[in-house]
Amino acid sequence: MTSIPKAGDAQRPDADLTARARIRNAALALFALKGARAATLREIAEAAGVTHGLVVHHFRNKDGLRLAVQEHVMAMITDTLNAVPVTGGAAEFGRARDASVARMYAANPDLALYVRRETAELELGGGDPEFMRQLAEMTLSQVRGLRAAGAARSQVPEHEQAFAILLRQMTIQLVQPLGERLWEHFRQDSDEAPPEVTLKFVTPR
Repeated sequence: MTSIPKAGDAQRPDADLTARARIRNAALALFALKGARAATLREIAEAAGVTHGLVVHHFRNKDGLRLAVQEHVMAMITDTLNAVPVTGGAAEFGRARDASVARMYAANPDLALYVRRETAELELGGGDPEFMRQLAEMTLSQVRGLRAAGAARSQVPEHEQAFAILLRQMTIQLVQPLGERLWEHFRQDSDEAPPEVTLKFVTPR
């Protein structure tokens, strides 16, 4: 079973953060591992190295903590995208954004697992639709900003372009890892790399 390092552990990278940030990060890790419904405030407090009362003091309840985690996740994704210089052609710029997001997820496995779990649970009738709404609105806002800057030229409506961008990112984070695990059952004894999963969009008119 995967364990969550406590705030006082030497290997925990956020041991010197504020109590509020440690609680939020512990919640992110546990929400990613178990799901927000299953994780308890007492588990989160223990993982953060604080009392249950301090968690309640900062976030009131689990809904408040979940909202703080969502805001943190959205800020990390938005900051990562905004940090990519608007240079080169549209295709080159798009690849640079995808690569930047991929590096962010690789450096923050709890974040990657959280996004995967929230998306998968939403598909199964659980999860929090507010998180997906925020992702959709953030992506649409990004598309509008990039079009205004001349970095995203497209003949399709902006909402279709935003949909394609977000679904491509979801494919990279959700479907590609699944494909890589499935590939282990098909590649036999070879070291052949798994095929890359891609999307083709066909919009009905």
